[in-house]
Amino acid sequence: GHNHSASGAWVNSPIDESEFVFNNEVADILIGGNTGDLIFKKFQRTPGGGYTAEIDRVYDEVNEWDPDFIVELHFNGGGGDYTCMLAAESSSTSQECAKIMSEVFASSLNTRDAGVLKTGPGGRGGKSLHAGRAYTVLSEPFFGDNQHHADLAYALGHSGIAYVYLQSITQVLRYLQNR
Repeated sequence: GHNHSASGAWVNSPIDESEFVFNNEVADILIGGNTGDLIFKKFQRTPGGGYTAEIDRVYDEVNEWDPDFIVELHFNGGGGDYTCMLAAESSSTSQECAKIMSEVFASSLNTRDAGVLKTGPGGRGGKSLHAGRAYTVLSEPFFGDNQHHADLAYALGHSGIAYVYLQSITQVLRYLQNR
């Protein structure tokens, strides 16, 4: 969701990492655990030409790969105290996928579940949520600047957060197969 030039929110000590650094490690763990059933691939938003050009480039690559489901890894800043996921306001299926992910993360992190934020093309995360051909969720599982959340994320570690992503994505894919 971010890059080395626009690295996103910061997670407090004891982690002390930006969204870009933190989520790259989580993604690498998911990729390292690829099995015949699930294949994860990481796409990087490369700097240059502004936000819209960056999103267009990376989602051209994503769409060429043709995934069944897309998750943009993020976490929040701004002192909130909840878990939420963002989905396109025009896709009830993406919203249901986001709901599943939000419930799994809130339960695993023991945070308040704020559910799904429905976003239009011009809203928060909207460019990404409307650029992919597959159902897409932008994840905001915790607030990095909320010390309690930072401590929860630290207790799970990168591998624990990756495991929660794996659990939630597995449930989403099961939902998509059974619709």
